[in-house]
Amino acid sequence: MLYAAVANGHTDVVRRLIAVPGMEVDIPNNFGTTPLLVAAGNGRLDMVEVLLSASGVDVNTARTADGNTPLITAACEGHLDAVGRLLAAPGVNVNVANNTGATALCRAINTGRRDVVDRLISAPGIDVNQAMIGSGITPLFLAAYHGYLHVVERLLVAPGARAYNRPRFSTTERLHFDRWCAYRLCRGC
Repeated sequence: MLYAAVANGHTDVVRRLIAVPGMEVDIPNNFGTTPLLVAAGNGRLDMVEVLLSASGVDVNTARTADGNTPLITAACEGHLDAVGRLLAAPGVNVNVANNTGATALCRAINTGRRDVVDRLISAPGIDVNQAMIGSGITPLFLAAYHGYLHVVERLLVAPGARAYNRPRFSTTERLHFDRWCAYRLCRGC
């Protein structure tokens, strides 16, 4: 019932439900989704705030089947206000990665969310050089690949930025990456 109230934007109902003694607001459903993840993914700042005020909510443990946290989900969807509120949550790990090694910063860059990228880059503790697991692809590599000059410029002046990181590919990964690049280049032909 909490999921239904969150998904349908019933803030008052959510407030009442989380006030019930013993209500577990951070328990994932069969898909690994929590009410906080639903609220963040839908950009419902009011719901994010209400859920973060509940006892027992951990902003880092809610994960989808692919490992996305509420922060990664909100960043990917471009929900700037939700990203800002999640970054202000106690104990948030801005560098947590999903199952593919992508952080909120990587997902925001991949989806072209410039305003979200700016917010994440200014977050305390952000590691702008954190490479994706396995491939070694960094946020700077992603921004350069997509041609996002503004993001490249922001990353280069971020504290601790390194411009010399390069992806590490296995032979199979390299083959898939080369095919993907060729597809992207020829797609407009």
